[in-house]
Amino acid sequence: MSSLLFRQVTVCDPRSSFNNQVKDVLVIDGIISAIENSIPNDTHQLIEGKDLLLMPSFVDIGTWVGEPGKEDREDFRSASKAALAGGYSYLVVLPSTSPAIDNKSGVEFVTNQNQDIHFSVLGAISKQIKGEQMAELYDMHAAGALGFADASKGLANEGLLLRALQYVKAFDGILLQQPDTPSLSNGGMMHEGKVHVTLGLKGIPALAEHLAVKRDIELCKYADSRIHFLNCTTKESLKQVKEAINSSLKVSAGISSLYLLLNDESLTEFDSNCKLFPPLRDKEQVESMKQAVLDGTISVISSGHTPRAIEEKAVEFAYASTGSINLETCLSALITAFDNKISNDKIVELMSHNPRKLLGLAINSIEVGQQVDLTLIDRQYNTLFSQSDIKSKSKNSALLGKQLQGKVKGVFTKNVWHQN
Repeated sequence: MSSLLFRQVTVCDPRSSFNNQVKDVLVIDGIISAIENSIPNDTHQLIEGKDLLLMPSFVDIGTWVGEPGKEDREDFRSASKAALAGGYSYLVVLPSTSPAIDNKSGVEFVTNQNQDIHFSVLGAISKQIKGEQMAELYDMHAAGALGFADASKGLANEGLLLRALQYVKAFDGILLQQPDTPSLSNGGMMHEGKVHVTLGLKGIPALAEHLAVKRDIELCKYADSRIHFLNCTTKESLKQVKEAINSSLKVSAGISSLYLLLNDESLTEFDSNCKLFPPLRDKEQVESMKQAVLDGTISVISSGHTPRAIEEKAVEFAYASTGSINLETCLSALITAFDNKISNDKIVELMSHNPRKLLGLAINSIEVGQQVDLTLIDRQYNTLFSQSDIKSKSKNSALLGKQLQGKVKGVFTKNVWHQN
């Protein structure tokens, strides 16, 4: 029998009757056995929680893990370490591996991983992620795929996207898209605006995103099916998503916390770690994203974790690959972006409850009798993020050298406490 006593933690869970109360929380064999003002400690492993917050642990949607085929950038073991450092007990990974995860055996390879955290996967919509033929969606769903996505740039083939939306409706499946119009974005290196002109880099217009959002919402409406946008980063895109939600369409949107903290001015020194897709937007768009988080238009915060090898980033900016790691820093980036003013309830909704609800995972609360993974955080902790803090195999963080607020102190998952 294993037992863990969190002493004098603040319970943070809007679904719990103990929300915002300072309590002792006793977990025995993975199940919360008592929540009291004070619990005597005889033989329990003790975790001192004064001034710390206890939350349901986080779920990340759309993590990029290279295994199989690209393990030099990230494998399941290193991703687990990075996830625990960031407060995650569950990663839902993208299918853009080598080979792509586009069939039952690929899904089973991910879901059967024996790691410190839970792994699941988004199966590819199209075979080999080529955007030509529909993959084996039902077989992947039956094997445990939680949704379907054609990697991080989305599916541009309207006919195939519509057929996939109609197909997954039969089992209440969901497609996840990174909205983009390739004919408008190809060759672009950053957000099209004042900064791109100053730097002399080819811009990616906001139009490339919100045209795709409009198209995908119309297809979703026609099919009466479900679609989630991994990153909505423009004012117009968010306006369309909000209207779709208000019209009771089965549409939702997320964002990586990087887009809330950084903007296109982060590229003025040509830092290739800040070269992302979609690109970092200007300050006006960032404010629109923050407002969308607060009003519920954006319902999921993800890491957007995209590890890259050194040789993919240590080149001229024009030739550098897009992407940044962010598993370790996702929570801190979110808290810092809102200057520590975002509520604890909102954090739990964005990073735990809403991702689980979206993908049909069980939502357990911090209540007696519940089996629930837990994350302990310190919101007041401040740190200058450096390479020594990185657990990921790759070191391409857009937040290196940034002052960040908030730190994950540990994660309880699979009946094991992982101290950071």
